[in-house]
Amino acid sequence: MIDGKSETLTIQLKEYENDQIHSNNYTATLSVLRRDKHKRPSVIIISKTDTTQDRIRQALIKESMLRYQSLFNSALVDMVYYDADGYISDMNPKSLSAMGIDNETIRKQRISLRDVLGMKDLDINKLEYFYATQLYTSPNDERVLNKMLGRKKLYYELQVMPIHDKFGNRIGFFGTGRNVTESANSYRILKENSKELQIVKDNVSTYVHNIDYVLSAGGISLIKYHLGTHTLTIYSEIGHEKYSLTQTRALAFVDSSSEKQALRILNKMDNRQTGNILAEVKTCIRRKDRLPLHLQLNFVPTVVNGEITEYFGLIRDISEIKAVEEKLAEESVRAQEVETVKNAFLHNMSHEIRTPLNTVVGFSELFQMEHSPEDEAIFINEIKDNSASLLKLINDILFLSRLDAGMITLSPQPVDFASIFAGRCSSIWDNHKQEGVEYKIQSPYNRLVVEIDEPNVTMVINKIITNAIQYTKSGSVLARYEYIADRLLVSIEDTGCGIKKENLENIFGRFVTGANNGAGLGLSICHELVHYMGGTIELTSTEGKGTTVWFSIPCKLVEMERK
Repeated sequence: MIDGKSETLTIQLKEYENDQIHSNNYTATLSVLRRDKHKRPSVIIISKTDTTQDRIRQALIKESMLRYQSLFNSALVDMVYYDADGYISDMNPKSLSAMGIDNETIRKQRISLRDVLGMKDLDINKLEYFYATQLYTSPNDERVLNKMLGRKKLYYELQVMPIHDKFGNRIGFFGTGRNVTESANSYRILKENSKELQIVKDNVSTYVHNIDYVLSAGGISLIKYHLGTHTLTIYSEIGHEKYSLTQTRALAFVDSSSEKQALRILNKMDNRQTGNILAEVKTCIRRKDRLPLHLQLNFVPTVVNGEITEYFGLIRDISEIKAVEEKLAEESVRAQEVETVKNAFLHNMSHEIRTPLNTVVGFSELFQMEHSPEDEAIFINEIKDNSASLLKLINDILFLSRLDAGMITLSPQPVDFASIFAGRCSSIWDNHKQEGVEYKIQSPYNRLVVEIDEPNVTMVINKIITNAIQYTKSGSVLARYEYIADRLLVSIEDTGCGIKKENLENIFGRFVTGANNGAGLGLSICHELVHYMGGTIELTSTEGKGTTVWFSIPCKLVEMERK
């Protein structure tokens, strides 16, 4: 930037204190505002944006991805993921160990659901749910058995269901299973040996326990909808009933924003709709961390003799994911607001700077054209007035930038406010007085010494009085002050044109004016500067009758002599 090779620079910052890194992260953008005659920067503006929440959000997303990948890899049951076309894409270590193969080899072999299920004419687009214990033998299943399993005979318990996104598009298939060859062989022996029977029972118990563990670790519960009684039963573990809710009771826990969706789910099941039913429901319950409880429900029908008898599924807590999504939406709205403010700034500044600048350039060019000497005084006066307006506008913009960056230093000093108030008011309206308007000052003290930042307080008074004079063509402008309970109160009242009611709500916003002229920075500077000094500022106005602006700032009383 110093060498002139770049006008802007963006850097990432971390906050330090005592050589320790804080959790706060920032993005700082440096822009050259002005260069001297040697083309070296004389003023560089730095804007800082807090990116802490973005970093936290990224960390949360990364943590969630790692958690679910860890669940997949550490599960005690075989898990297989198939892509949308039905080809094996990933297998967890437990499944790979059972098959004696690695993921790279399995992907090269291009093993499909049709191969695994032994159904060459299977239409995967119609597959909703599959559960069976498969027997693989050679040579009929040579492709699967020899290349994937490497064994002569294998009994394998398999469950497969499709995975869809929120739009209903299939993104893959998820399969769980286990090698039950030994169990099948043992079952034949168990007819003669009761001890082997107990081993199988223990294996089954372990299998159920592992599934319960996976459900618990994943924040998932089992859910069943009974068509006969129209009740929902939630299981914390297999066979362990946690809640049993009627339709009315279940709907009582649903937030109003999800009531229609919950009713649609119940109606679909009551009407015995085929296929899986997937939905997300917001409840009126709050978790221990105070987040609203969001649930993801996934039901599949249970068919007996060709008729749906009940629905079985999974219920999952997705509150944290929803909280992240809502935070992302808020950040998106905030980014749009920043963009709107930036566009408003560029629009207003391009107009407000161009108008006086064009006037200065125009009247300067008139000097080079034929003109009478009498006109030169008019040219010079216009150039001076518009140059002063342009300088005032640029000073206001720079002051706001310093204020936003926290670069304004407050230095309270003992000041006799009673002696300086009248002088400041008089000096302001002596230069802007209008005929037919009475200018009055009310000072209730002979002497009032308080500790304030006199330059900044004077700037606020100056801008408020200037506004009052500008919009008051008749009547009066009254300036007065008072000291009450460690606070200095200043009030400016005028009988000018007033402000329209619809403009009052945002009157202290940047580029907002009470009338259709001016840059709209004066009251915004007053508002932000008063708050910067720890005070408050208020405004009331009636269109056609006048406006009153008053502000108060905290101060320390040193000496007081009331009239």
